[in-house]
Amino acid sequence: MRKYVAAVVTAAVLVTPALAVPAQAGATTQVAQDRDGRLGETTKAKYKVAPGVTFNTPFKNQYAIKNKLSRAIRHTPKGEKIRVMTWNFQAVGLTNDLINAHKRGVSVRLFMARSLVNGEFRRLTSALKKGNKKRTKAMRSWTRTCSNSCRGKAGAMHSKWVTISRAGRSKWVVMQGSANLTGAASVNQWNDWHTTVGRRKIYKAYQRVFSESAKDRKAKAFTKREGDTVAWFAPRGGRKDLVLSMLNDVKCKGAKGAGIKGRTAIRIASAVIQNDRGQRIARQIKNLHNRGCNIRMVYTMSSNNVMSILRGVPVRHLAYDNNGDGSYDDYLHMKSMTISGNWRGDRGARVVFNGSANWSTIGQISDEQGMIVRRDSLEKKYGKWINGLYGRAPRGRLVTTEFLRSQGIENPYEGLELELAGQG
Repeated sequence: MRKYVAAVVTAAVLVTPALAVPAQAGATTQVAQDRDGRLGETTKAKYKVAPGVTFNTPFKNQYAIKNKLSRAIRHTPKGEKIRVMTWNFQAVGLTNDLINAHKRGVSVRLFMARSLVNGEFRRLTSALKKGNKKRTKAMRSWTRTCSNSCRGKAGAMHSKWVTISRAGRSKWVVMQGSANLTGAASVNQWNDWHTTVGRRKIYKAYQRVFSESAKDRKAKAFTKREGDTVAWFAPRGGRKDLVLSMLNDVKCKGAKGAGIKGRTAIRIASAVIQNDRGQRIARQIKNLHNRGCNIRMVYTMSSNNVMSILRGVPVRHLAYDNNGDGSYDDYLHMKSMTISGNWRGDRGARVVFNGSANWSTIGQISDEQGMIVRRDSLEKKYGKWINGLYGRAPRGRLVTTEFLRSQGIENPYEGLELELAGQG
């Protein structure tokens, strides 16, 4: 196995901490939580996994993503398969759900980054070993780790997805997005989680990635299209940058049936945008802004160089220091973008890009996944959500690390270095 090397990044452009807690963004979310906070059970004969996007926030509906996943796991019957890839695994409730699934005869297998192995991962590993000798090889449960990317030579095992062969009446379930399977993903982060159901080609593509990951050696990046959805996988290395490619295909004028007043609208929620790749993406965002595109962007971590390039573009920093201790507590963790307007020859295009990859160089060489979806309803939900985040982000002015230090704040990202700079 290869030695894991974390990326070292200096967060040079920050925003003065805001102490107020914002109102929540207006968007349609799938909230799988009863009023008393407990999971409501649906009879197995009627239960279906709802496709589409689920959002969670640090202040309301914190467990929307976790509860949706938990309910699907609980409705997975004997003889079915659950496959998980997550940068970090540290959620007691999900550990219990996966252990119980294994006990009732479900094959449960999970990958995570070796550098983050913790007590919950060890507890799950121990529990999944019990009873395996009585199972066929295909139905045995296990956990594994990768030191760098499982399907590459560098980077990190940074994927965030779950597949379930059947849950209740739903087959070929794929859940993926920006959320790790941790408590912090629920209570400290804004995350998105997109679900497809019954899409056999996409489901099989994820099974291919899982099988390749088990070999822990280099495998080719690829995409798989089914209907209005393209599933994409990294490491991509020197292959086409999907974010930049999508932005390069935008025309700012001539939108019809989408966009805003004939202009293409772009909404971005990117936790990390930095280094050379971040600068390339930032230059194109600035170029599109200068050409008349309507752009709104929120982020958590960036650099002086990127923020300098984006000067004049409507960009806001979404991170909160709730207790005034000089460190950020709640922050954006999404890695998403919407385009509404003139794109790839379609004047009324509505498209969503989502997934696990930060907009940085390491995001190209790590295990990552995501989807590009051309669907009006989905773009509207994402666009409305990002608009809400932008409208409620702190209004503090952009400042340098040196300015914060002069105010006695050494590094507000100190508690997030591994989570963000180190590929969270």
